[in-house]
Amino acid sequence: LVRTNMEARLMQEALSALRIPSVLYSTGNLLDAREAMEMERILASILEPNDLWLLRSALSTDMMGLTGEDIARTMEDEGALESWVSRFNGYHLLEREEGLARMFRSLIHEEKMLSRLISLPDGERRITNLLHLVEILHDRAVKKGMGLAQTLKWLAEQRNRNLPGREEFPL
Repeated sequence: LVRTNMEARLMQEALSALRIPSVLYSTGNLLDAREAMEMERILASILEPNDLWLLRSALSTDMMGLTGEDIARTMEDEGALESWVSRFNGYHLLEREEGLARMFRSLIHEEKMLSRLISLPDGERRITNLLHLVEILHDRAVKKGMGLAQTLKWLAEQRNRNLPGREEFPL
């Protein structure tokens, strides 16, 4: 019997090393998952695509897949840096013109997030969390008529564990 998250992760890693697929069952809140934190960083950078601090933070996520060395090289290479800023400006413009759903589809596809996440030991769970999170953010934005800034604000507020009345989204 596995009692802690750490034990569960170690068991899953051991099974994965033996090429035995496994899924962790958890009753946690999706908004406490790593994917919610990473999505918050990415959306903040899309909202302010010229802010290099936010860009570095977004690029450092598992979803985007750059290492610290990659990011350092990017910051020193004007062409590479401009390419990333341009991409995030493109996502910003896409969201404004065609909405969050279209922007999410493009972001996930263009940045190869699914193939990157599936390569991680808990990749299936991470992909499930990402897609569930995108669904929740899109649904919330449509129902409340929110743009990217309001959606990002809502996500940040909901991730605050001390917020009274915080909504629960089970994993």
